[in-house]
Amino acid sequence: MAEFAKVGLALAALRKAAGLRQQDVAERLGVRASTVGRFEGPDGNPRATSIDRYLEAIGCTPVDLARALEGETGSKPEVEVGKGGVEKLAKIEEELGSLARLVLSLREEFYRFRDDVTLRTAREAVNGSLGASEPTQKTESNSSGE
Repeated sequence: MAEFAKVGLALAALRKAAGLRQQDVAERLGVRASTVGRFEGPDGNPRATSIDRYLEAIGCTPVDLARALEGETGSKPEVEVGKGGVEKLAKIEEELGSLARLVLSLREEFYRFRDDVTLRTAREAVNGSLGASEPTQKTESNSSGE
């Protein structure tokens, strides 16, 4: 299964676990329900910023998405935390969220770079096949002041 499909399925699972319909999310995002459906579908290719907005709309964090991608959806286990532990756990979750956003951002940059390289390669191939390489000409100004 393609990575995009896994992200879409994980987002759909998180939405359903939050008790929301695609229409509910669409209203929160200001888009059509069909847009949400494509976003969650196997052919969706959401950008990191779109994923952040979607997660916010369903009340989840990037850490929740990472857990869903690992198949850890469902209720969180109850644990007793000692003095200061809640703050430490909150800090760790915040750092994990930052890391998850960084990973999503890097993924987006990678695909943008890949698309740019692909486009540049295609242009070079077209220019080469047409023999239309652009010659660079330098014009020298007369530096003797004549």
